[in-house]
Amino acid sequence: MSRQQSKRQQPAASPRNLGLAFRIYTLLWQIALPLLHRNPRLQEGWPERILSTPPPRADIWIQAASVGEAYLVRELLKHCDPNRSQTLLLTSNTAQGLAILQECQHRCSTTHPKLMIHCRSFPFDRPRIMARALDAIQPRLVVLLESEIWPGLLRACKEREIRTLLVNGRINSRSLRNYRIWPGLWRALRPDRVLAISEIDHERFALLFGPARVETMHNIKFDHLLAEQDDNQQPNPLAELLRPERPFLVLGSIRKEEEDDIARLITVLLKRETRLVIGLFPRHLHRLQAWEKRLSGLGLPWQLRSATIRPVRSGRIILWDRIGELRDSYTLARAALVGGTIARLGGQNFLEPLRCGLRPVIGPHWTDFRWVGEEIITEGLVHQVGDWQGAAVQLLADLTSPYDRLSIQKQARSYFQARQGGSQAAWNAVESMLTKGHS
Repeated sequence: MSRQQSKRQQPAASPRNLGLAFRIYTLLWQIALPLLHRNPRLQEGWPERILSTPPPRADIWIQAASVGEAYLVRELLKHCDPNRSQTLLLTSNTAQGLAILQECQHRCSTTHPKLMIHCRSFPFDRPRIMARALDAIQPRLVVLLESEIWPGLLRACKEREIRTLLVNGRINSRSLRNYRIWPGLWRALRPDRVLAISEIDHERFALLFGPARVETMHNIKFDHLLAEQDDNQQPNPLAELLRPERPFLVLGSIRKEEEDDIARLITVLLKRETRLVIGLFPRHLHRLQAWEKRLSGLGLPWQLRSATIRPVRSGRIILWDRIGELRDSYTLARAALVGGTIARLGGQNFLEPLRCGLRPVIGPHWTDFRWVGEEIITEGLVHQVGDWQGAAVQLLADLTSPYDRLSIQKQARSYFQARQGGSQAAWNAVESMLTKGHS
Protein backbone atom coordinates (compact mmCIF):
# COMPACT_ATOMS: atom_id res chain seq x y z
CA MET A 1 0.00 0.00 0.00
CA SER A 2 1.71 3.21 -1.16
CA ARG A 3 1.53 6.77 0.09
CA GLN A 4 0.28 7.74 -3.37
CA GLN A 5 -2.69 5.43 -2.93
CA SER A 6 -3.45 6.94 0.47
CA LYS A 7 -3.64 10.39 -1.07
CA ARG A 8 -6.49 9.55 -3.42
CA GLN A 9 -9.33 11.84 -2.52
CA GLN A 10 -12.66 10.38 -1.51
CA PRO A 11 -15.67 12.66 -1.09
CA ALA A 12 -17.05 13.14 2.39
CA ALA A 13 -20.60 12.01 3.00
CA SER A 14 -23.25 14.51 1.98
CA PRO A 15 -25.49 15.89 4.77
CA ARG A 16 -28.32 13.74 3.42
CA ASN A 17 -26.22 10.53 3.43
CA LEU A 18 -24.77 11.37 6.84
CA GLY A 19 -28.28 11.82 8.22
CA LEU A 20 -29.37 8.48 6.73
CA ALA A 21 -26.34 6.74 8.23
CA PHE A 22 -27.13 8.03 11.70
CA ARG A 23 -30.81 7.19 11.46
CA ILE A 24 -29.75 3.60 10.77
CA TYR A 25 -27.15 3.75 13.56
CA THR A 26 -29.74 5.08 16.02
CA LEU A 27 -32.15 2.32 15.08
CA LEU A 28 -29.48 -0.31 15.69
CA TRP A 29 -28.86 1.12 19.16
CA GLN A 30 -32.59 1.03 19.92
CA ILE A 31 -32.58 -2.67 19.09
CA ALA A 32 -29.31 -3.39 20.91
CA LEU A 33 -29.86 -1.65 24.26
CA PRO A 34 -32.46 -4.11 25.66
CA LEU A 35 -30.14 -6.97 24.71
CA LEU A 36 -27.10 -5.26 26.23
CA HIS A 37 -29.00 -4.76 29.47
CA ARG A 38 -29.03 -8.55 29.89
CA ASN A 39 -25.25 -8.76 29.67
CA PRO A 40 -23.82 -9.29 33.20
CA ARG A 41 -20.55 -7.56 32.30
CA LEU A 42 -22.41 -4.36 31.41
CA GLN A 43 -24.58 -4.26 34.53
CA GLU A 44 -21.79 -2.62 36.51
CA GLY A 45 -21.86 1.06 35.63
CA TRP A 46 -25.16 0.79 33.74
CA PRO A 47 -26.50 4.17 35.00
CA GLU A 48 -23.32 5.82 33.68
CA ARG A 49 -23.54 3.96 30.36
CA ILE A 50 -27.08 5.23 29.69
CA LEU A 51 -26.42 8.60 31.37
CA SER A 52 -29.06 8.35 34.07
CA THR A 53 -26.09 9.42 36.20
CA PRO A 54 -24.72 12.52 34.43
CA PRO A 55 -20.94 12.83 33.98
CA PRO A 56 -19.01 15.73 35.54
CA ARG A 57 -17.56 18.66 33.66
CA ALA A 58 -13.94 18.27 32.52
CA ASP A 59 -11.33 20.07 30.44
CA ILE A 60 -10.12 16.82 28.83
CA TRP A 61 -12.03 13.58 28.26
CA ILE A 62 -9.78 10.53 27.75
CA GLN A 63 -11.36 7.27 26.58
CA ALA A 64 -9.55 3.94 27.12
CA ALA A 65 -11.35 0.83 25.89
CA SER A 66 -10.11 -1.66 28.47
CA VAL A 67 -7.10 -2.78 30.51
CA GLY A 68 -4.37 -2.30 27.90
CA GLU A 69 -5.46 1.20 26.98
CA ALA A 70 -5.94 2.14 30.65
CA TYR A 71 -2.28 1.35 31.32
CA LEU A 72 -1.39 3.74 28.50
CA VAL A 73 -3.40 6.48 30.23
CA ARG A 74 -1.18 5.95 33.26
CA GLU A 75 1.89 6.67 31.12
CA LEU A 76 0.23 9.75 29.59
CA LEU A 77 -0.61 11.29 32.95
CA LYS A 78 3.04 11.16 34.03
CA HIS A 79 3.61 14.08 31.66
CA CYS A 80 0.88 16.37 32.99
CA ASP A 81 2.12 19.66 34.41
CA PRO A 82 1.80 19.17 38.21
CA ASN A 83 1.45 22.92 38.69
CA ARG A 84 -1.52 23.35 36.36
CA SER A 85 -5.09 23.10 37.58
CA GLN A 86 -7.04 20.88 35.17
CA THR A 87 -10.00 18.54 35.34
CA LEU A 88 -9.86 15.19 33.53
CA LEU A 89 -12.57 12.64 32.86
CA LEU A 90 -11.22 9.11 32.32
CA THR A 91 -13.62 6.52 30.91
CA SER A 92 -13.43 2.83 30.00
CA ASN A 93 -15.76 0.24 28.51
CA THR A 94 -14.88 -2.45 31.08
CA ALA A 95 -14.84 -2.79 34.85
CA GLN A 96 -11.21 -3.95 34.71
CA GLY A 97 -10.16 -0.92 32.69
CA LEU A 98 -12.06 1.37 35.04
CA ALA A 99 -10.27 -0.13 38.04
CA ILE A 100 -6.88 0.75 36.51
CA LEU A 101 -8.05 4.28 35.75
CA GLN A 102 -9.09 4.61 39.38
CA GLU A 103 -5.57 3.55 40.38
CA CYS A 104 -4.29 6.37 38.15
CA GLN A 105 -6.65 8.74 39.93
CA HIS A 106 -5.28 7.65 43.31
CA ARG A 107 -1.63 8.01 42.21
CA CYS A 108 -2.18 11.46 40.76
CA SER A 109 -3.80 12.68 43.97
CA THR A 110 -0.25 12.61 45.41
CA THR A 111 1.94 13.44 42.41
CA HIS A 112 -0.39 16.00 40.77
CA PRO A 113 -2.45 17.59 43.56
CA LYS A 114 -3.85 20.28 41.24
CA LEU A 115 -5.18 17.70 38.81
CA MET A 116 -8.81 16.79 39.41
CA ILE A 117 -9.66 13.37 37.96
CA HIS A 118 -13.05 11.69 37.59
CA CYS A 119 -13.49 8.08 36.45
CA ARG A 120 -16.65 6.76 34.81
CA SER A 121 -17.90 3.97 32.58
CA PHE A 122 -17.95 5.01 28.93
CA PRO A 123 -21.46 5.97 27.79
CA PHE A 124 -23.07 3.94 25.04
CA ASP A 125 -22.44 5.52 21.66
CA ARG A 126 -26.12 6.00 20.86
CA PRO A 127 -26.16 9.48 19.28
CA ARG A 128 -28.68 10.93 21.73
CA ILE A 129 -26.68 9.66 24.70
CA MET A 130 -23.39 11.01 23.34
CA ALA A 131 -24.93 14.42 22.67
CA ARG A 132 -26.12 14.63 26.27
CA ALA A 133 -22.72 13.43 27.55
CA LEU A 134 -20.82 16.17 25.73
CA ASP A 135 -23.34 18.82 26.80
CA ALA A 136 -22.69 17.81 30.42
CA ILE A 137 -18.90 17.39 30.21
CA GLN A 138 -18.18 20.37 27.91
CA PRO A 139 -14.59 19.25 27.25
CA ARG A 140 -12.08 21.35 25.37
CA LEU A 141 -10.53 18.17 23.97
CA VAL A 142 -11.51 14.51 23.61
CA VAL A 143 -8.58 12.05 23.52
CA LEU A 144 -9.17 8.56 22.11
CA LEU A 145 -6.69 5.70 22.52
CA GLU A 146 -5.70 3.13 19.90
CA SER A 147 -8.89 1.96 18.11
CA GLU A 148 -11.63 3.95 19.84
CA ILE A 149 -13.41 5.30 16.77
CA TRP A 150 -17.01 5.92 17.85
CA PRO A 151 -19.27 7.56 15.25
CA GLY A 152 -21.78 8.92 17.75
CA LEU A 153 -19.05 10.57 19.80
CA LEU A 154 -17.19 11.94 16.78
CA ARG A 155 -20.32 13.42 15.22
CA ALA A 156 -21.38 15.05 18.49
CA CYS A 157 -17.89 16.56 18.80
CA LYS A 158 -18.09 17.93 15.25
CA GLU A 159 -21.45 19.52 15.94
CA ARG A 160 -20.11 21.24 19.09
CA GLU A 161 -16.71 22.13 17.60
CA ILE A 162 -14.93 20.05 20.25
CA ARG A 163 -11.48 18.98 19.08
CA THR A 164 -10.64 15.27 18.93
CA LEU A 165 -7.26 13.52 19.06
CA LEU A 166 -6.53 9.83 18.46
CA VAL A 167 -3.21 8.73 19.98
CA ASN A 168 -1.35 5.42 19.83
CA GLY A 169 -3.59 4.75 16.87
CA ARG A 170 -3.79 1.29 15.38
CA ILE A 171 -6.15 -0.29 12.89
CA ASN A 172 -5.93 -3.78 11.42
CA SER A 173 -6.77 -4.72 7.85
CA ARG A 174 -10.06 -6.37 8.80
CA SER A 175 -11.34 -3.27 10.57
CA LEU A 176 -10.21 -1.06 7.70
CA ARG A 177 -12.18 -3.15 5.21
CA ASN A 178 -15.29 -2.84 7.36
CA TYR A 179 -14.91 0.91 7.84
CA ARG A 180 -14.41 1.47 4.11
CA ILE A 181 -17.81 0.04 3.28
CA TRP A 182 -18.93 3.66 3.80
CA PRO A 183 -15.72 5.69 3.34
CA GLY A 184 -17.39 9.08 2.98
CA LEU A 185 -18.93 8.72 6.44
CA TRP A 186 -15.55 8.32 8.13
CA ARG A 187 -13.99 11.12 6.10
CA ALA A 188 -16.74 13.40 7.48
CA LEU A 189 -16.21 12.19 11.07
CA ARG A 190 -12.41 12.08 11.07
CA PRO A 191 -10.60 13.22 14.22
CA ASP A 192 -8.74 16.53 14.10
CA ARG A 193 -5.43 14.70 14.52
CA VAL A 194 -4.31 11.05 14.44
CA LEU A 195 -0.99 9.73 15.80
CA ALA A 196 -0.44 6.19 14.48
CA ILE A 197 2.03 3.69 15.95
CA SER A 198 3.55 2.42 12.69
CA GLU A 199 3.87 3.17 9.01
CA ILE A 200 1.29 0.54 8.09
CA ASP A 201 -1.17 2.01 10.60
CA HIS A 202 -0.39 5.46 9.18
CA GLU A 203 -1.27 4.21 5.69
CA ARG A 204 -4.52 2.66 6.86
CA PHE A 205 -5.66 5.74 8.77
CA ALA A 206 -4.71 7.90 5.80
CA LEU A 207 -6.92 5.78 3.58
CA LEU A 208 -9.79 6.04 6.05
CA PHE A 209 -9.57 9.71 7.10
CA GLY A 210 -7.30 11.34 4.52
CA PRO A 211 -3.53 11.82 4.89
CA ALA A 212 -3.47 15.46 6.01
CA ARG A 213 -4.18 14.81 9.69
CA VAL A 214 -2.27 11.57 10.22
CA GLU A 215 1.22 11.33 11.78
CA THR A 216 3.33 8.57 13.36
CA MET A 217 4.62 8.13 16.90
CA HIS A 218 6.38 5.53 19.03
CA ASN A 219 3.99 3.13 20.73
CA ILE A 220 3.29 4.15 24.34
CA LYS A 221 3.46 0.45 25.20
CA PHE A 222 7.25 0.65 25.03
CA ASP A 223 7.16 3.27 27.83
CA HIS A 224 4.81 1.02 29.80
CA LEU A 225 7.09 -1.98 29.34
CA LEU A 226 10.07 -0.02 30.63
CA ALA A 227 8.09 1.24 33.61
CA GLU A 228 6.92 -2.26 34.52
CA GLN A 229 9.97 -4.38 33.67
CA ASP A 230 11.53 -4.14 37.12
CA ASP A 231 8.25 -4.82 38.90
CA ASN A 232 9.19 -8.44 39.60
CA GLN A 233 10.64 -8.00 43.07
CA GLN A 234 7.81 -9.54 45.12
CA PRO A 235 7.87 -13.28 45.96
CA ASN A 236 6.19 -15.28 43.21
CA PRO A 237 2.92 -16.77 44.54
CA LEU A 238 3.27 -19.77 42.20
CA ALA A 239 6.75 -20.77 43.36
CA GLU A 240 5.47 -23.39 45.82
CA LEU A 241 3.42 -25.10 43.10
CA LEU A 242 6.03 -25.12 40.32
CA ARG A 243 9.26 -26.65 41.57
CA PRO A 244 12.45 -25.80 39.60
CA GLU A 245 13.46 -29.48 39.16
CA ARG A 246 10.43 -29.96 36.89
CA PRO A 247 10.77 -27.85 33.73
CA PHE A 248 7.75 -25.60 33.29
CA LEU A 249 6.39 -24.51 29.91
CA VAL A 250 3.75 -21.81 29.31
CA LEU A 251 1.36 -21.95 26.37
CA GLY A 252 -0.05 -18.44 26.63
CA SER A 253 -3.17 -16.84 25.13
CA ILE A 254 -4.17 -19.87 23.05
CA ARG A 255 -7.03 -19.13 20.65
CA LYS A 256 -9.85 -21.43 19.54
CA GLU A 257 -8.67 -21.63 15.92
CA GLU A 258 -5.30 -23.13 16.90
CA GLU A 259 -6.46 -25.63 19.51
CA ASP A 260 -5.99 -28.66 17.22
CA ASP A 261 -2.36 -27.75 16.57
CA ILE A 262 -1.68 -26.95 20.23
CA ALA A 263 -3.13 -30.31 21.30
CA ARG A 264 -0.72 -32.05 18.88
CA LEU A 265 2.12 -29.93 20.25
CA ILE A 266 1.32 -30.89 23.84
CA THR A 267 1.24 -34.59 22.98
CA VAL A 268 4.66 -34.44 21.31
CA LEU A 269 6.25 -32.43 24.12
CA LEU A 270 5.04 -34.72 26.91
CA LYS A 271 6.34 -37.77 25.06
CA ARG A 272 9.76 -36.19 24.55
CA GLU A 273 10.14 -34.57 28.00
CA THR A 274 8.51 -36.70 30.69
CA ARG A 275 9.40 -34.33 33.55
CA LEU A 276 7.57 -31.46 31.90
CA VAL A 277 4.78 -29.42 33.49
CA ILE A 278 2.66 -27.39 31.07
CA GLY A 279 0.64 -24.30 31.93
CA LEU A 280 -2.14 -23.96 29.35
CA PHE A 281 -3.74 -20.51 29.19
CA PRO A 282 -6.75 -20.24 26.85
CA ARG A 283 -7.17 -16.69 25.58
CA HIS A 284 -10.86 -16.84 26.50
CA LEU A 285 -12.08 -18.61 29.64
CA HIS A 286 -15.22 -19.90 27.95
CA ARG A 287 -12.93 -22.36 26.10
CA LEU A 288 -12.04 -24.16 29.34
CA GLN A 289 -14.73 -26.83 29.01
CA ALA A 290 -13.70 -27.54 25.43
CA TRP A 291 -10.11 -28.02 26.60
CA GLU A 292 -11.19 -30.28 29.47
CA LYS A 293 -13.03 -32.52 26.99
CA ARG A 294 -10.16 -32.48 24.50
CA LEU A 295 -7.42 -33.31 27.01
CA SER A 296 -9.48 -36.09 28.59
CA GLY A 297 -10.22 -37.53 25.15
CA LEU A 298 -6.50 -37.65 24.38
CA GLY A 299 -5.77 -39.35 27.70
CA LEU A 300 -3.58 -36.46 28.85
CA PRO A 301 -3.34 -35.79 32.60
CA TRP A 302 -4.67 -32.34 33.50
CA GLN A 303 -5.88 -30.35 36.48
CA LEU A 304 -7.46 -26.95 36.94
CA ARG A 305 -5.31 -24.17 38.37
CA SER A 306 -8.07 -23.41 40.91
CA ALA A 307 -7.78 -26.97 42.24
CA THR A 308 -3.97 -26.89 42.43
CA ILE A 309 -2.83 -26.52 46.02
CA ARG A 310 0.23 -28.83 46.09
CA PRO A 311 3.39 -28.98 43.96
CA VAL A 312 2.51 -30.19 40.47
CA ARG A 313 3.81 -33.61 39.44
CA SER A 314 5.79 -34.20 36.26
CA GLY A 315 3.86 -34.85 33.08
CA ARG A 316 0.85 -32.77 34.12
CA ILE A 317 -1.04 -30.02 32.31
CA ILE A 318 -2.40 -27.16 34.40
CA LEU A 319 -5.47 -25.76 32.70
CA TRP A 320 -5.46 -22.16 33.86
CA ASP A 321 -8.87 -20.95 35.02
CA ARG A 322 -7.64 -17.96 37.01
CA ILE A 323 -7.09 -14.46 35.62
CA GLY A 324 -4.01 -12.39 36.41
CA GLU A 325 -1.35 -15.09 36.85
CA LEU A 326 0.14 -15.23 33.36
CA ARG A 327 3.02 -12.92 34.18
CA ASP A 328 3.94 -14.87 37.33
CA SER A 329 3.90 -18.03 35.21
CA TYR A 330 6.24 -16.54 32.61
CA THR A 331 8.62 -15.61 35.41
CA LEU A 332 8.93 -19.29 36.46
CA ALA A 333 8.84 -20.86 32.99
CA ARG A 334 11.84 -22.19 31.10
CA ALA A 335 10.11 -21.71 27.75
CA ALA A 336 6.94 -20.18 26.35
CA LEU A 337 4.80 -20.21 23.22
CA VAL A 338 2.50 -17.23 22.65
CA GLY A 339 -0.76 -18.06 20.90
CA GLY A 340 -2.71 -16.21 18.25
CA THR A 341 0.32 -16.73 16.01
CA ILE A 342 0.04 -20.36 14.88
CA ALA A 343 -3.31 -19.72 13.17
CA ARG A 344 -3.85 -16.64 11.04
CA LEU A 345 -5.15 -14.47 13.90
CA GLY A 346 -2.80 -11.50 14.08
CA GLY A 347 -0.97 -12.49 17.24
CA GLN A 348 -1.09 -11.92 21.00
CA ASN A 349 1.27 -10.04 23.32
CA PHE A 350 4.70 -11.71 23.18
CA LEU A 351 6.48 -8.81 24.90
CA GLU A 352 5.27 -9.91 28.34
CA PRO A 353 7.39 -13.11 28.45
CA LEU A 354 10.30 -11.19 26.93
CA ARG A 355 10.41 -8.69 29.77
CA CYS A 356 10.28 -11.63 32.20
CA GLY A 357 13.54 -12.93 30.71
CA LEU A 358 12.17 -15.50 28.22
CA ARG A 359 12.74 -15.66 24.49
CA PRO A 360 9.16 -16.47 23.47
CA VAL A 361 8.31 -18.71 20.55
CA ILE A 362 5.73 -17.39 18.10
CA GLY A 363 4.26 -18.63 14.84
CA PRO A 364 4.28 -16.79 11.51
CA HIS A 365 1.11 -14.76 12.09
CA TRP A 366 1.72 -11.63 14.19
CA THR A 367 0.52 -8.79 11.96
CA ASP A 368 -1.23 -7.01 14.86
CA PHE A 369 2.18 -6.64 16.54
CA ARG A 370 4.29 -5.55 13.57
CA TRP A 371 4.66 -2.19 15.31
CA VAL A 372 7.19 -3.92 17.57
CA GLY A 373 9.60 -4.10 14.60
CA GLU A 374 11.10 -6.95 12.61
CA GLU A 375 14.37 -6.38 14.46
CA ILE A 376 12.96 -8.20 17.45
CA ILE A 377 13.26 -11.37 15.36
CA THR A 378 16.59 -10.62 13.68
CA GLU A 379 18.18 -9.69 17.01
CA GLY A 380 17.15 -13.07 18.43
CA LEU A 381 14.88 -11.75 21.16
CA VAL A 382 11.92 -13.73 19.83
CA HIS A 383 11.96 -17.11 18.04
CA GLN A 384 9.63 -17.20 15.03
CA VAL A 385 8.70 -20.64 13.65
CA GLY A 386 6.60 -21.71 10.68
CA ASP A 387 4.11 -24.09 12.34
CA TRP A 388 3.41 -26.17 15.43
CA GLN A 389 6.08 -28.74 14.49
CA GLY A 390 8.69 -26.00 14.35
CA ALA A 391 7.39 -24.74 17.69
CA ALA A 392 7.87 -28.20 19.21
CA VAL A 393 11.51 -28.32 18.07
CA GLN A 394 12.29 -24.84 19.39
CA LEU A 395 10.51 -25.34 22.71
CA LEU A 396 12.34 -28.60 23.38
CA ALA A 397 15.63 -26.84 22.69
CA ASP A 398 14.71 -24.04 25.09
CA LEU A 399 13.64 -26.50 27.78
CA THR A 400 16.87 -28.48 27.62
CA SER A 401 19.24 -25.53 27.21
CA PRO A 402 18.29 -22.81 29.69
CA TYR A 403 19.63 -19.33 28.94
CA ASP A 404 20.62 -16.28 30.97
CA ARG A 405 17.35 -14.53 31.85
CA LEU A 406 19.06 -11.39 33.14
CA SER A 407 20.92 -11.03 29.86
CA ILE A 408 17.65 -11.31 27.91
CA GLN A 409 15.99 -8.73 30.16
CA LYS A 410 18.93 -6.40 29.56
CA GLN A 411 18.62 -6.87 25.78
CA ALA A 412 14.88 -6.30 25.97
CA ARG A 413 15.35 -3.11 27.99
CA SER A 414 17.78 -1.80 25.40
CA TYR A 415 15.30 -2.60 22.63
CA PHE A 416 12.44 -0.85 24.45
CA GLN A 417 14.57 2.19 25.33
CA ALA A 418 15.41 2.79 21.67
CA ARG A 419 11.66 3.09 21.02
CA GLN A 420 10.49 5.00 24.08
CA GLY A 421 9.02 8.49 24.11
CA GLY A 422 5.52 7.81 22.79
CA SER A 423 3.74 9.01 25.92
CA GLN A 424 5.63 12.31 25.88
CA ALA A 425 4.87 12.82 22.18
CA ALA A 426 1.19 12.06 22.78
CA TRP A 427 0.93 14.48 25.70
CA ASN A 428 2.73 17.14 23.67
CA ALA A 429 -0.03 16.70 21.08
CA VAL A 430 -2.64 17.10 23.84
CA GLU A 431 -1.04 20.36 25.00
CA SER A 432 -0.71 21.63 21.43
CA MET A 433 -4.37 20.99 20.66
CA LEU A 434 -5.49 22.62 23.90
CA THR A 435 -3.48 25.72 23.01
CA LYS A 436 -4.95 25.84 19.50
CA GLY A 437 -8.44 25.27 20.81
CA HIS A 438 -7.98 28.06 23.36
CA SER A 439 -6.67 30.47 20.76
